[in-house]
Amino acid sequence: KCYLRSLQTRSAVLGDNHVDVARTLYRVGRVLHEQENYVDALEIYKRTLRIQQVGLGWDHVEVLETMHNVGRVHHIRGELNKALAAHRMAFEISVEVLGYLHPFAALMLKTVGNICLEMGHREDALRFLVEAHNIYKTLHLN
Repeated sequence: KCYLRSLQTRSAVLGDNHVDVARTLYRVGRVLHEQENYVDALEIYKRTLRIQQVGLGWDHVEVLETMHNVGRVHHIRGELNKALAAHRMAFEISVEVLGYLHPFAALMLKTVGNICLEMGHREDALRFLVEAHNIYKTLHLN
């Protein structure tokens, strides 16, 4: 309720396509996500991404977080192809923003590997999971 009021105010003052509006939208999406309202959360996340892409570009940590959550919602909904695509994109963004040897990049590879495994793509799953393991090992996080 508070986020919705904030969203209305920010939109009125800043315009619908301002990055601060996207930040508030993202928070609304997170609340909906936590309430298991996945259809609405996904819609809000996608709207957030459209604004972020224009205002921040694709290589920004906020875009990374939103894309990761798009993938999570698709995964929860059993939309594995869409989840896989979103998490692969999140991996690519994470490498650009955080670097290849970063725990979040490894997490995205692990997630991609697990989705591949669910889809029955064992060879791909193994490749992604080993790559994630190697990053964790290099970072001494295993």
